[in-house]
Amino acid sequence: MSKYVVMLKTENDNTEALIGKIFERGGVQKLWTGSWLISSNSRANDIRDGLKKIFKEDDQLAIFELQHDWSTFGTSKDAMGWLKQHLKV
Repeated sequence: MSKYVVMLKTENDNTEALIGKIFERGGVQKLWTGSWLISSNSRANDIRDGLKKIFKEDDQLAIFELQHDWSTFGTSKDAMGWLKQHLKV
């Protein structure tokens, strides 16, 4: 199972629908506003394509696969717990 950070920038009223689609992808932990950590069997482009169906023209999305080397500062305890559980250092 792959681990990703999904970052979304939107000013539109479709935020809740997009977040719902992100949560359908698998184990999810909010990183901070507009960013989620997800564990999914899907590839990044498949996740993007699933979300793209409900994008507005000016929405922005970036999805990056996470590997074992990571570091954070000022991240919530829940997000740190997710990272430690899913990404062994």
